[in-house]
Amino acid sequence: MDDPVVYRLPPPIRGFLADLRKDPELASLHDSWLAAFRELDLAADGNADLCAFEQALEWTCAQRRPVGERLDVLIKLGELKGRGRIKIDMRKFTGW
Repeated sequence: MDDPVVYRLPPPIRGFLADLRKDPELASLHDSWLAAFRELDLAADGNADLCAFEQALEWTCAQRRPVGERLDVLIKLGELKGRGRIKIDMRKFTGW
């Protein structure tokens, strides 16, 4: 990962991407998720709503859960994006 934007990503997101790459069933998704996280990171600069969304993704990535479970939650969070401002208790949302 020589991409400077990757190094700019929060450590939990970088860790999730590394776990995704290691999983034989999910490794093919790595590049798509990397591109999505890069795009979000760049767009979140100066945007409070996107920063909050990124924090929810970061929290999810930091959890010690199987990569597939974290991926499922990331997808669910992505489905909420664009529905306006939503306050989420991540522990209730995930059940973790």
